[in-house]
Amino acid sequence: MARELTLQNLRVIMRHILRTSNTKGKEICIQKTAGRLGSECARALFGQNWSTVLKELSANCNHKFTVIAECFEKQCSFLVAQRLKRATQIMAFYNRLYGEKLIDQVGSSLLRRFHKKSLFCVLAATLFSWEENKIGDDVINRCVYDMVHIQELVQKTRSQVVDQSCEWEKIIDRPHLIVWRRPLEFNTSLFQYKVYGKFDDVPARAFFNTQVDVEFWKQWDKLSLDIRIIDKHENSGSEVVHWTLKFPYPMYSRDYLYVRRYTVDPTNKIMALYSRTVSHPICPVQDNIVRVTDYQSALVIKPYTDFDENGLEYVLTYYDDPQTTFPTVCYNWMATTGVPEFVDKLHKASKMMHERTQKGYLPEYYQNQNQSCHSTFTLNQTQYA
Repeated sequence: MARELTLQNLRVIMRHILRTSNTKGKEICIQKTAGRLGSECARALFGQNWSTVLKELSANCNHKFTVIAECFEKQCSFLVAQRLKRATQIMAFYNRLYGEKLIDQVGSSLLRRFHKKSLFCVLAATLFSWEENKIGDDVINRCVYDMVHIQELVQKTRSQVVDQSCEWEKIIDRPHLIVWRRPLEFNTSLFQYKVYGKFDDVPARAFFNTQVDVEFWKQWDKLSLDIRIIDKHENSGSEVVHWTLKFPYPMYSRDYLYVRRYTVDPTNKIMALYSRTVSHPICPVQDNIVRVTDYQSALVIKPYTDFDENGLEYVLTYYDDPQTTFPTVCYNWMATTGVPEFVDKLHKASKMMHERTQKGYLPEYYQNQNQSCHSTFTLNQTQYA
């Protein structure tokens, strides 16, 4: 019956199309024909109440889609909660297994990831206490006193009489270079070294600039992978330096994080530079580099006549723990060979610095050097007579 009704309706629609032959009314005819065809098809599928059936079907579909969306949301929330719970259990397990080691590793990883961010550097710098880590005037004074007593040590070394009371052992004795060593009090397997030398063809200021200017240091020291100043204290003149040094294969590279302070006394014609290791939150320990945690260096420079005239003598007292174990033969070889080679490189670099300054080169710290040129420590003229 429905099939016959549908065929009859189609015949009526076709007759209507054939009767409409004027071009002007074709669009209206097509619209009416399409509307009637749609209505007849819906009536054939759903009966006379086809509009009501379609509304009920649409409402039913909307309800089902809403239920499906709610179920999907609950399932996602459940999975996220399970993942978070699982991660918490894993963290608790490793925390019980390794204790604080895991926390330190995670913290170090975060520090390495964000230490280059300027905002993080500012926040980390606030955690560093300059009152505890700055280099005071008393330390600079003790450093300068090495120049006062060096001649006495040189006379004892080169005299024919053996002085058993002298704690320094001579390992190098050359006309312009003497090197001593003595065991450290807190670690007898390591040595503290004292180097005394003279240069007749280099001004004291050029030698001093070579030691202090980190940008120039990168150019002449080929073993330095990087050296930069990461923090400064304007009041005391102290600054924190990070220095990465390449070690021979297969050893890891070493890095030094130290606070230093340099000063110039024009009255007594003395230049001094003191450095010691320090910890700073901006530069955490890296996995592929060994941090040298014990390092101290004291350099004193005295010109023959003036800072800008050729001729100077210097005293360098230092020690460091390279965080490795070398045989005694290796230590002796490094002391007798490595120190003279480094002094030669430093001598050549100082001559290069002098040539550059004569052509107008100014070290990066030059303005700060002029501002802090007058030292805060005071020494009697008779001490250098």
